[in-house]
Amino acid sequence: EYANESGIILISGGSTAPSMAISGDTTFRLASDDTNLANAMADLMTRNGAKAVVALARNDVWGNDLINATAESLSQMGGVKMTTLRYNPNSDDFTQILGDMRALLEDSHDEYGDGAVAVYLIAFDELMEILVQASRDPALASARWYGTDPSGVLIREDERAAQFAIKVGFIYPTFSQGNSSVVRRIAEDIRERQKIDMVSYAMNDYDAAWLITYTYLLTGSSDPADFMRVLPVFARTYRGYSGDAVLNDAGDRAFAFYTFWSLRDSDGIPQNVPLSRYIFNPYEGVFWIPGDEPS
Repeated sequence: EYANESGIILISGGSTAPSMAISGDTTFRLASDDTNLANAMADLMTRNGAKAVVALARNDVWGNDLINATAESLSQMGGVKMTTLRYNPNSDDFTQILGDMRALLEDSHDEYGDGAVAVYLIAFDELMEILVQASRDPALASARWYGTDPSGVLIREDERAAQFAIKVGFIYPTFSQGNSSVVRRIAEDIRERQKIDMVSYAMNDYDAAWLITYTYLLTGSSDPADFMRVLPVFARTYRGYSGDAVLNDAGDRAFAFYTFWSLRDSDGIPQNVPLSRYIFNPYEGVFWIPGDEPS
């Protein structure tokens, strides 16, 4: 609100909360808002046979927006029931809430049967500790778990979290259209230097720098109104490392592209395995590109 009132342009590579998809403001986002992720996740859970979902989500703007959007999508896709537990993001003891989850899972299994219940974990860095604590309770491994974008990078940092994720068939998405040789080279370089996997949204930030530069050169002006007018026009023709940069009426990326992954054991080493890809094209609709579909 302050930026909008002050004529300050904000460009984000990672903001996804649907409540921030506001037409006409000074904020532009190169990530697709989570309405698209909610549709993709609901579609995948439904395809995998889920009739009930027990969700565990951060009690913040991102977590609440995503869980609400997913519940709505599930309801529209055959009336899948979602029950939500919310936790304090600053907490490090999840004993009580995992106990509540166990009770909900048991009730859902009684009502819908084995194989028809899923767990949806919406978390950031605390994800590892949640999985570690969940691994101590066999009842929590009675359903397939799903997660959010940071999951793949984080889980592999803790062996206990990784082993539990493998046990429950943990599935998570990454957002990215770019899979060029340059993107792969950058990802490999980061992995070699930093010993971590690249977060996909980093490519959005890289492209944002170029979009800002080109827009400034095209306008030749420091007037925010000129920048706001020209950026969406130039973005229609720009295809960067993160993919097509076309923006919608809210100033957010119009295309949504998610790759879904699972963690599997490979000779004792956890490996991220791509399963399938989900594409939302604003001009043509939704496409699934099949891969190793989870069973």
